[in-house]
Amino acid sequence: MKKSKYFLIGLVLLSIIAFNLSVRAQYPTYQAGVKKGSEVIWEVITVDPTGLEEVLGPNYVTKGNTQFGVGWNQLGAKTKWEVQNILSNTSIDYGLGYMYTFQIYTKQWPWTTTGFESVTPVSEAYYTFYDPQDVQALSADNGRNVTILDFWMGGTVSIISHFYFLPIPADGYLAELIWSSGHTINEFILTVENAIPPLDPTWFLTNYTMTFTSDSVSGAYIGCRLQDNESSVIYEVEAEYKVPSEEPEIFGYSFPFLL
Repeated sequence: MKKSKYFLIGLVLLSIIAFNLSVRAQYPTYQAGVKKGSEVIWEVITVDPTGLEEVLGPNYVTKGNTQFGVGWNQLGAKTKWEVQNILSNTSIDYGLGYMYTFQIYTKQWPWTTTGFESVTPVSEAYYTFYDPQDVQALSADNGRNVTILDFWMGGTVSIISHFYFLPIPADGYLAELIWSSGHTINEFILTVENAIPPLDPTWFLTNYTMTFTSDSVSGAYIGCRLQDNESSVIYEVEAEYKVPSEEPEIFGYSFPFLL
């Protein structure tokens, strides 16, 4: 009787191990790097209203409010994201077969200049593809190579903002993709120059350069800078990335700019 019991337990354990191995085989190279309980806090450190108006138009504040939330253009304003939970083994089907992902659940505090206790946080969930070739396949299904649109909410493929939390190593993930014209990769940095805007052709009125940076350790999105056609910085924010039970570290410049 005991032998039968142990035999059944052994079969169950072997089944669990086999399942985990089969799932991991779907994404052997990359993994989630962000940790539960970690925080990213952004602070606006550069705002050039004249430059923003020249690049985005006289209604740049309204454009930004729609995409980034009210308060994005206030010098010294802060917003905070806290990772509440991470689901490692999930999948999604866009009609090309199941693609393996990890899902990240966050609590987000709106832009504020008076402290986070003065605003009410909201909950948002994001997911990221383990395999960069799945991103490539979805882009190809739309008749093109990869663009920044494939990484942000509102993009034509409707992949929900997974550039916020890339798998690690993030530099290998970005380098493995075939990018459209106007996109270049240098390790953890994605530079977008005069590429297709997020919503319509009138979003940018002049040439521009935007630089996005991912953290080398966690894959979290930690940097963004907007420059005009003369390479002058007209918008920039600084990110403070906090890991649970560790002191905060200043990694770079960051803002969830949706292109």
